[in-house]
Amino acid sequence: MYNERLGKIHFWLMFPAFYIQSIGQMLIGLNGMNRRIANYDHIADIPAVVDPHMWITIAGYVIGTSVLIFVYNAIVSIRKGAVAGNNPWNSRSPEFQVASPMPVHNYDHPFEVVGEPYDYGLDEPYVNMNPAGAGD
Repeated sequence: MYNERLGKIHFWLMFPAFYIQSIGQMLIGLNGMNRRIANYDHIADIPAVVDPHMWITIAGYVIGTSVLIFVYNAIVSIRKGAVAGNNPWNSRSPEFQVASPMPVHNYDHPFEVVGEPYDYGLDEPYVNMNPAGAGD
């Protein structure tokens, strides 16, 4: 399993930087910057483009840093992380009700969904893996 602290750092760096970069690019496009340009000389004459472009560049570096944190977290977690087990999230969905790794034919017989889509936090079973008449 991933280190949760590094995962949160990755998320909180990536999330705002992505929006700063994406919305910033949209705004400077609305202010006159072409989408694909070969020469940036004419952009220096448009002040509404120059300053936001600096923030977009910084956001790009923050995104790159967060990706490096993700890669580091993935490598360390693969080598030293805790084993996740069959159902690390205590999910009640069908894919987490079978052994891991998944058997060759996934499910021995059809299963029956007995819960509602939004009753996730309840203690009652969501999936009946052995309904009456299954396997007949």
